[in-house]
Amino acid sequence: MEAAEETALDGGCAIMRLEVRRDNTASLALFRGGGYRDLGVYPEYYEDAMDAIRLERRVSPELRQQLARVPFYPQTLEFTCGPAALMMAMKALRPSLALSRRDELRLWRESTTLFMTSGHSGCGRPSRRHR
Repeated sequence: MEAAEETALDGGCAIMRLEVRRDNTASLALFRGGGYRDLGVYPEYYEDAMDAIRLERRVSPELRQQLARVPFYPQTLEFTCGPAALMMAMKALRPSLALSRRDELRLWRESTTLFMTSGHSGCGRPSRRHR
């Protein structure tokens, strides 16, 4: 376990995830004892229809602190989820940046002008014309 986690850290990974057969109690005890927590169940995951338990462990705790500092910016229009996400990332990198609806719309306009000249884009379902 330690060697795999060290390799993951060297590769820039923050989290280790794995699946274990529900009936493999020895492996489940090993990973849970090593700090892995249950993340979910995958029904009939294995060839013989046995469920899998997905486990996870954060191997780089300092990354959690960095992620916690990402500010939330609620998008102000239903089609500006992309610009809102970009603004949150920009603010995390430059905390002095003031976030505004004006900038949200400017980012949306620039991206749609470049990539979607036939109408607005965003997070909604595309029209039949764009499928």
